[in-house]
Formats: sequence, structure tokens, C-alpha cells
Amino acid sequence: MRTKLLSLVSAALLCHASTQAAVITVQNPGNNADIQPNLQAAVNAAQNGDEVDIPAGQFIVNKHVVITKFVTIRGQGLDKTILFRSESTLDTLLSASPDWAGILYFNINSPAPSGIQVTGICFKSKQPCVTLGDGLSRASDIGIEMIQCVDFVISDCRFQYFGSAGIYVIHDDSIVGGLIQRNQFYHNAKGPDALGEGYGVAVFGTNNKWIANPRLGTSNFIFVENNTFDYHRHSIAAGGCGLYVFRHNSVINNIAGGGDHAVDAHAARMTPGLNYYGTRAVEVYNDSIVNTTFKDGTPIIPGQSAQNLSNNGVLIKSGDAVIHDNYIQGFRFGVGIIDDQVSGTQAYPIFTQPGYLSGLWYGPSNTGVTGQDGDGDLFTWNNAFTPYAGTYSSSVFYNFQPQYFVQDRDYHLFAKPSYTPYPYPHPLSSTVVGPPVITGVVTPTNGYHKKHGRGKDVVCFPNPASSGITIDTDELAPGTILELIDPSGRIISTREINCLSLPQLDVSGLQEGFYYVRLRNEQEEQTTQVVIVKHDR
Repeated sequence: MRTKLLSLVSAALLCHASTQAAVITVQNPGNNADIQPNLQAAVNAAQNGDEVDIPAGQFIVNKHVVITKFVTIRGQGLDKTILFRSESTLDTLLSASPDWAGILYFNINSPAPSGIQVTGICFKSKQPCVTLGDGLSRASDIGIEMIQCVDFVISDCRFQYFGSAGIYVIHDDSIVGGLIQRNQFYHNAKGPDALGEGYGVAVFGTNNKWIANPRLGTSNFIFVENNTFDYHRHSIAAGGCGLYVFRHNSVINNIAGGGDHAVDAHAARMTPGLNYYGTRAVEVYNDSIVNTTFKDGTPIIPGQSAQNLSNNGVLIKSGDAVIHDNYIQGFRFGVGIIDDQVSGTQAYPIFTQPGYLSGLWYGPSNTGVTGQDGDGDLFTWNNAFTPYAGTYSSSVFYNFQPQYFVQDRDYHLFAKPSYTPYPYPHPLSSTVVGPPVITGVVTPTNGYHKKHGRGKDVVCFPNPASSGITIDTDELAPGTILELIDPSGRIISTREINCLSLPQLDVSGLQEGFYYVRLRNEQEEQTTQVVIVKHDR
């Protein structure tokens, strides 16, 4: 029976001596045709441990592909295998129909390690609405949805133009594990309000149980590492007992929806839905989180109101948190604490707030971190942040509600005692076998000019850089001038470039921060706003 099914999808069956896994090649329907029936047939024919290979090409996916087995889905590279939503698909289907929940919908519901991998694919939704009335999509849709799947890996993919999230994870409240690595997330937000979503990655628990010990520093989290995020409302968000580690990522221009915090941990709402409980615990470290524009998309310059900036690089509203060794620039505050679901007089502790556990045990007079005094608290330390030089305050840490949160009781501005991060890179990263990956290269997309459809791409790599950068672009005309511009708009370097090779710039002598590169000639001008200088320590 299985042989007959494989013939229906033109399957190539390769037996491996070690695992006896099958490699099933999905039949190519032709470019811009619907691949969903062929891909679903291949998945249905697969058994646990098998691999489903999608050929190179650009393919529509109508409805979703439902996966209930421990199988790998592999494309030929994020620039070669593209799965996309047709512009003719109704937003109401993408937002509300159960049959359209994610392009790939992993409905696993098992505590067993899955070994599932998704790699080498570009996932793309409809062109997003930017201004009301522009006729573009406001669908609240998802690229990949993972339901209670342990030890999965999503690697070397691109997620673009989804309204809810590029990747949406719902994990068991207690048994957690997974790795999201080396992916590109670009403009996963729709409409001027980002629909109140606009996430690169969303992580939620099943929202049934607030576990007593989240086991910081262990593998019992969803790990998001070595990814790039460009233009989101939240690059990552969580709630409903969610557990995540966000580390070694590059976040650029997190200004969608009017400018919000890049890294988010939702508060408890105590109403039916995914946020009855707040986020259980997060670890955020060794990330570069940089805005180069104000909330309205114009370049950041000094001397303006700090209220024009997005508020926070990281904002914690619930649960345990350790936040350290991040590089945060272009926000009003580096790290903040708030519970945006409460107001007025509240009994201490507020349900699932940072400091909740020690507050339950010792009451409002508890202080310090001895024994269980620090359980459930927020710890933040050693984050590089330059306060904005303008009107209104700007600082590396800000307590939005001092009536609820008290330093040395609920949060601490030093390292968490006895805390050790989980090994990096994540051990699951060694299990990925896929197409070649270019490491250390960030492809900036210039949030403002891209948003308004002006200008060509300028790619600067590596980014962040500590010593030198290379500039690549669509084309270099004779007589092109290369300019390096500091945040105040002052040109600090100018030279004519040789069009026979890619130009390079020495940034070793520059102060840490963000800079602009401008290429101009008699015909046009190209600008990138995402050159980040960060020196090794």
C-alpha cells in the first residue's frame, strides 16, 4: 500500500543503513502552481523519521499542509524553494479558516523527542497593508505553526509578510524543547497597527499550569538563536506559560505598528484565551537589538523628543527573566518592567508578575536573592545601551510602575546567582543537514525606504561589524561615491569607488553605534540604515 502511495507523488525512496528512513520527493507541479495536494500526499505517505523533499521553484500553497508525524520537510534553499500565498486568496480565509492555519501545520501533540526539521524554504504571504485603504493584505496569518512538538528544528528559512507570526509555537506547559536558528524574518506585520500582533516568532504554552520551577539554564525552552529580524512589532512574543530563550540574534528596525518593544513577555489577562497565565520565563542575551529610525520611519537624529523612539528593546510583563549582555540602541529604554493589564490598587503579588513566586512565599517585605528570595524575579545586567540625547528621559532600565515593582524585591540590576546559560550553540543545531548556509551575513532591507517602495537594496556585511564591512548592491555605475554618515547626519568618510570590486570600509576606529552608508552618482542615490558597529569585548 505504501509503495502505491509513493508512486502517486513521484517519490524517490532512498534507504539509509543507519535509520532506514525514506526520502520522498514531492512532485513538481510547475512554477506558480498549487503544490499543496502533492506536498500533502507526500507527507501522508511518510512514516516517522522520513524526509520529504520539496523541489526548487515558486509554488502557491492553498489551504495548509497538515503534519502529524515525526518527518523532516526540506527545501533546496531559501532562495530556491519558495512557498507563498496567492494575492487572490481572501484575507478572511487566511485569518480565520481552520484549513488555512499556517502554510505548514505541525499538529504533533506528543511529549516524545520528534527529530522534526524544516529547512531550506522561503515562506511568503501576501503583500502587507502599510496604510489604510492601500488595498493590500491585513490577514492575521502564520508561516509555520508547531503544536506541542518537542525537539524540532526550524533552520535556514525565510519568513516574510505574515500578519500574525512567521513561526507560531504552542508547547506543553512542562515538557518543552525546540530550536529556531539561522532564519530570516522580514516584515511580518500588516497594517499601520500591525493588527496588534506583528510577531517574528510567537511562543505560547498550553496555558493550563504555571509550573513552579521553569529550570533556567536548561534545554526546557524554545531556543531562538542566530536569526535576523527586520521590521516587526515584536520580533518575539510569548504568553500563556510560554518559555523561550532568545540569544545571538540580530534585530533591526522594530517599528511596525507605530513602534513597540522588540522582545516581549505578555502579562496574565486571567480571561479565556492564550493569555490567561502570563509568560512563564525568558532568557534574553547576546543579542543585537537596534532601531535606526524613529517610530515614523525617519532616521534617528539627536536633539528630538525621546518619545519619538520605540519604547523598549526588551519589555518584561510576567514571569522569571534573565536579560544580559545585549547590545541595545535606538530605543528610549533598553529594558523595562510593567504589567499592562492592571491599574489602581493591587494586592501583592500581582498574578504571575515578575517576582510572583518570592512574593507568594515571603510577602511584600521580601528582599534580596538569598535562598528562594529571588525566585520568579527579573535579573538584568551588562547590557550595552547609549541613552538618547534629546528631550525626555532615556535609560538602560526603566520601571514603568514603581507602585507595583520594587528594586531588590521584584527585579535586580545584577547577575542572577548560580545561573549558567545553556550551552551555545544548541546541541540540536548539529543535527541539521541542509543546503549551504552563508553565516555572518545580515541582509538589511531598510525599513523606511522599503516600506515606501523607494530605492534599491544595499547589503552590508558582516553586520554588526567590529573591524570592517563589505558593501554589495544591485549595480555600481562609474563615478559612484561612497559615503559613511554618523547618526547626526554628518558625513565622516567620502571616496569614489572602483566598480570592478565590492567596496570595503574600515570601522575599527569608530565608536559603537549605528551608521548610514550612502552610494550616489549622477543617476540615483542608494542608502542603507543598518550598519551597526559593535566592538568585541
